[in-house]
Amino acid sequence: MTTDQWFHALFQALPDLICPLLGAEAGAGDAPAREPAYRFSSPELKSGSHRLDGLLWPRAGGSGSPRQPVVILEVQMHADPGFHHRLAAETFRFLQQHPRVAHLRVVVLLAHGRLRLGQRQPQALARFLAEEVAWIS
Repeated sequence: MTTDQWFHALFQALPDLICPLLGAEAGAGDAPAREPAYRFSSPELKSGSHRLDGLLWPRAGGSGSPRQPVVILEVQMHADPGFHHRLAAETFRFLQQHPRVAHLRVVVLLAHGRLRLGQRQPQALARFLAEEVAWIS
């Protein structure tokens, strides 16, 4: 989709834009010419052909840290009744393929908070969506 390509180009060029969305500062106190704290990619997850909209790896460590977690970035601009289940499946498929990831955040950028994204059932899915995902509209 066009919006996915735009966000892909944005985070490819400025991966540290994720820091304010996580409520953190990128490289506070570092010189202006420093290397970004994150690098952006858009990997395809095998089996079921899940493709993440974006994945931000902290340059400081492959498993992430509490201050710089690995970030799965999803952009959702239209209604999708299966979105919650797909998000959970993509997240856990990623963790299955990258078992060394110790600190993970999921950030969902929404066109607006009224998008119809489907049921938040069962309870385990509802808990994941409420506690592990940052929703930004």
